[in-house]
Amino acid sequence: ESPWTLAYKNKRITAADKGKSWKFVRTMDSQQNNDSAANTLKESAKSAREVKCSEEEIDGVVHELVEARYDSALMGNAETLSKYWVNPETGWITKNSVYTEKMGSEFIQVMEKVPDLTLPTPE
Repeated sequence: ESPWTLAYKNKRITAADKGKSWKFVRTMDSQQNNDSAANTLKESAKSAREVKCSEEEIDGVVHELVEARYDSALMGNAETLSKYWVNPETGWITKNSVYTEKMGSEFIQVMEKVPDLTLPTPE
């Protein structure tokens, strides 16, 4: 299981124990990171193909399913298939999957709201 990561005011911290204890990792330039990520996404989007929109039910709720193949600039232009399940009433991305042929594996994330979660404030 991957550690939890929190970025706040140019500091990055992680917890390997589901948020029980946090450890400072490094300082960072949030604006530069955001700009770099946006540019990488724009580059990848230029190669989008086989774009599909459909619907699929998750836990009794019909979601909009958006998917496309593209060459991921983040992964050395490896062909990638990404899918996003979006709750049309809330805009919440309930689930996403990324499959990259180069890696030969699929990563699936299921997002859950945790309304009572209290995040630490890095000093």
